[in-house]
Amino acid sequence: MSNGKPFEPGNNFGRGRPKGSKNRPENKGLALIKEHERAIVSKVIADGLRGDKTSKVILMRAIERKKPAKFDLGPTNTPAALLKAYDKTLRAFSKRKITAADGQVLVNLLEAKRRAVETLDLDVRVQALEKAAAGKKDNRDPTFLKKVA
Repeated sequence: MSNGKPFEPGNNFGRGRPKGSKNRPENKGLALIKEHERAIVSKVIADGLRGDKTSKVILMRAIERKKPAKFDLGPTNTPAALLKAYDKTLRAFSKRKITAADGQVLVNLLEAKRRAVETLDLDVRVQALEKAAAGKKDNRDPTFLKKVA
């Protein structure tokens, strides 16, 4: 054992299963689905066209999951730029260029960025105030300071 790890470097037999690897039965199931993918999709579409509600739900979910169109927010480094990006997101949603779910994700990301920009701005301001306060001498009466404390 070296460095608190149970296996020596170069040991190919004791690593175990890689992170993120799927179970073998899942892989077999996915392979089977992939093999018959065209037939399955054709069947679901045919059933949906005949009025089968379950098939329609499956198709609508698949349509909603399609990749969104590329969407450029532009710069987001200032509060004004964040507001423009937020407006672009709303316009894209209203023109149906992006889905409601995609719009919500973008708005959440913009809100997180806004908080980060705000935190950085507040930090810069506090440091400037502290620096300015350290440079000034206290001209107040020392007896007054004792009464306050």
